[in-house]
This record gives sequence, structure tokens and C-alpha cells, in this order.
Amino acid sequence: MNSNTLSAPPPAPTAESLTGAFTLLAVAADPKGCKARLEQLIKATEECRTAHAEMEAERKRLDNRLQSVDDLRKRENAVAAESEKLRQTAEQQAATKHAHNQRETQFYGREADLAARVKKHEDAVAAHNRRVAQAAAALAG
Repeated sequence: MNSNTLSAPPPAPTAESLTGAFTLLAVAADPKGCKARLEQLIKATEECRTAHAEMEAERKRLDNRLQSVDDLRKRENAVAAESEKLRQTAEQQAATKHAHNQRETQFYGREADLAARVKKHEDAVAAHNRRVAQAAAALAG
């Protein structure tokens, strides 16, 4: 033995290398069973991929439905806002119409009062003209 060479133990195997070794032993011990289990795993993997694809398609469909619901809510909010504007406009128009009707009533009241005053004045002028005519007739006669 060479005195310059140190004797070191072999490195400890890692968990990964142990798992690989046990797998090889299992395959060597039961190749048909391993093949059957491998085929089952391949089939199960394909079923999982198919189910995953179906779930992704369903998720996309539900996302689209959710987007549709969000769009509908936005439209509902817009309609509600427009409805509120229309209600406020209707209230303003009603208030304006009421004020207009009051002004019209006042105007027609003033017009009727003016007509009564004109009639009273015309009657006073006619009475004065009759008195003047009577006085002129009395002086002439």
C-alpha cells in the first residue's frame, strides 16, 4: 500500500440515487408488473391531462360568463344613472311648469284686473260725457 494515498470511504449515496437503485431492483424483480403499473400511470396521466384541459375550458367559459355579468352590471349602472338624470329632469320640468302656471295665473289675474279698471274708467268717462252733454243741453236750452 502506498503511504502517500489516503484511504477514504466511498461517498454516501444520495436519496435520489437510492430511489433510482430501488426502482431498478423493482423492475428487475417484476418486469411484467412494472410494465403494467407503468401503463396504468401513463393512462392515469392522460386522464389527468384530459381532465385538466376540460377544467381549463370550463374556467375560460366561466371567465367569459363573469365578464358578461360585469358588462351587464356596468350597463345596469349606466341605465340607473341615466334614469336618475331623467327623474331629476322631470322634477325640474314639473317645478318649472308649476312656476310657469303660477306666473300665467298672475298674468291672467292682472289682465282681468286691468280689464276691470279699463271698464271702470270707460264707465267713468261715459258718465262724465253724459254729465257734460246734459250740462251743455241745459245751457243751450
